[in-house]
This record gives sequence, C-alpha cells and structure tokens, in this order.
Amino acid sequence: MKKFNKKALLMLFFVLVLSLSHVFTVTCADADSENSTKLYLDGKLIVIPETLGKPFDSDGITYVPLRAIADALGISVKWIQEEQAIIYGDEIKFRIGSDMMEVPYGMALPLYAKVLAKDGRVYLPITFFTEITGHEIAWDEESAGINKIKLEDVVRLEGSMYIVDTSRFVAPIYNDGYQMIDVYDGLVGFNEISNVGVWTSNTALQEDIEHFNNTILKNTLTNFSENGDYYLTAIGTPFKVFRDENNNPVLGIYHWGLNRSSYKNLKTMTTMNLTAELLRYYTGKDSDAKAIWAFTDYCAKTKTNPVFNRIYLFGETKIKYIDPGRYGVEIVILKQE
Repeated sequence: MKKFNKKALLMLFFVLVLSLSHVFTVTCADADSENSTKLYLDGKLIVIPETLGKPFDSDGITYVPLRAIADALGISVKWIQEEQAIIYGDEIKFRIGSDMMEVPYGMALPLYAKVLAKDGRVYLPITFFTEITGHEIAWDEESAGINKIKLEDVVRLEGSMYIVDTSRFVAPIYNDGYQMIDVYDGLVGFNEISNVGVWTSNTALQEDIEHFNNTILKNTLTNFSENGDYYLTAIGTPFKVFRDENNNPVLGIYHWGLNRSSYKNLKTMTTMNLTAELLRYYTGKDSDAKAIWAFTDYCAKTKTNPVFNRIYLFGETKIKYIDPGRYGVEIVILKQE
C-alpha cells in the first residue's frame, strides 16, 4: 500500500476542503423579520430562519451555525448522538467541546476555538470558514464587497488596445498615508528590495513554483492539480498561478482588500503580496508591475470593471483581464513578441 507522509496528507485534506467550498459572503443582519438572518451565497440572498440559529460572539470569538452554512452551500451534515459529534461533508468530524477537527487518515487539525452547542444547534468558530476553507464572511453589504473585484472601463480605447497611464498608477502604492510593504511586516504591497528575480520566459511552471517557494513565502506555496493542469497556490488563500494554452502566466486573484483594516487578514495579505511579487517577476519591470498592481487596486476600490479579453498596455507590459466566472479576476501576462 502506498504510504502518505504528513505533508502530503495535509495537502490532500486542504484539497478536500477546497472541493467542498464555494466562494460566498455572509451578512448577519435582520432580513424580513427580527427572527431571520440574511445570507449572501454567491451574491444570492438566502434567509436563515431563527430555528437554524444565529451568529454570536463568545470570549471575543464569532461563532456561526454549522448546519445553516452547510445547507446554503449544499454540503451534507450528520449528527452522531453517541459521540456528540457532527460529520461535515462526509469527511470532517467536529466534536462538541473540542478545538480540533478530525479529518481522513486519522489526522486531527486545530480549530483554535472550541465547537459549541447552543439551543440544540452546533456552532463553529468563524475562522473555520474564513481561514481554513477560504470563504469570505462579512457583516454588512459594503464590507461583503471585499471579495468582489468588479471593474469598469476606466481608460481610453486606442484601436484594439487600452493604453494605461502608468505614471498615474505607479504612485498609489500608498493607502491611508501608509507605505505598503510586505506580509512579514503586516502590510501589503511592494518591498523596496526583492530577490524574486526576473522571468526568462523559458521556464516551466514547476520551475517557477520551486523558485517562488524559495524566494517569496518560505515553502508555504503548494502545487495542486485541477483537470490535469497544475497550478500554484497558498493553502487557504483564494489565489493561484497557472499557465494558459499559450504558456502565458496567469494570476488568478479571487480576493482583494478594500480598506486598511482588511489588510490585517492573513489571506488578504498573502493574496496581495503574491500578486505584487509575481507581477514583478513576470513583467521584469518594477514600474510596470507597480502600475498593474495599483491599477487593479484602484479599480477594485472604485468597484469598476475592465473590458475582459482586451489587451491593456502598462509601460512595456501587455496584459489581459479575464472573467473567471466567479468573484475576482484573472490577469494574463502576455509574453513579449
């Protein structure tokens, strides 16, 4: 029988968790009555009746009703009375009073807060959904927009290409009066010094993965496979790097911070910093990379849309914005001719 090491099992578990996931936002507020809660699932409003529970805070931790979220996601749950436990998606077991979750192959992973029972309902710490399964949960409609990069045409059309004024979109790497730096200092944006290097356009994705692991996030990036195509991601982070059919690098960005307080979220910092460093690597030009990053940041904050599948020119770098069919955007860096 093939043996699995612990790292491989962890990777397998996170693939499983992500396979159970759908990008969603949750808003806990009064709906049609005081006895219901509004839930936004893929932009669609779902009303949770009081009988399924309501989110609450305990000792500084926010808890959400497991069955209500699972029902909205279409994930099965099963209660085991004799064990005082609940099975989520046929694979993950939560026990009342435990701060661990039991996963396949006899493994247990930390939840960092205990599973609670209240009024006949099982509640999980919100971090299970936000930090482990990669979902986005917000408490009002405005902040729910953090997971939506909705862009509009904000530049002039020059023939078949959009020419972006890079001088305008290099400077705004400063938000709220703070210079944006990197994830290790708790902020997001560009480092003054980077050892990521420059892409030579003849490397394979696997070579890029090894390089990024050594230079960016200290071996926390993971190579997954989807429909036979490999891509690079960071566990629990809605971001991935892959290649298109023409071997052009593609950055899949499915989460973006809209305000300074959101930058404290590890998932947000990881996504925005990976975007910064990989743009720097694939464009080979700091000014072009900063312009693309800041332009995307600007458009996300103003909730405007690019024209998808059209070429944008930032300095000497051509890119395309692609609609991924979900929240977010994919950026294709076109190789120089």
